[in-house]
Amino acid sequence: MAGKSKPSVYQIKVTLMESRPLIWRRILAPSHMPLPTFHELLQIARGWENDHLH
Repeated sequence: MAGKSKPSVYQIKVTLMESRPLIWRRILAPSHMPLPTFHELLQIARGWENDHLH
């Protein structure tokens, strides 16, 4: 398949700051994923429900 590049996948390590023991997740996300979808992925990976009071 000349001319077609393989989609990139980003490997991202998400760490909860100031936690002891360290709490982290490794996430694989396609490079073409829109930011709102990535936000949803982060919420799922952390077990959050998008209800934080800012």
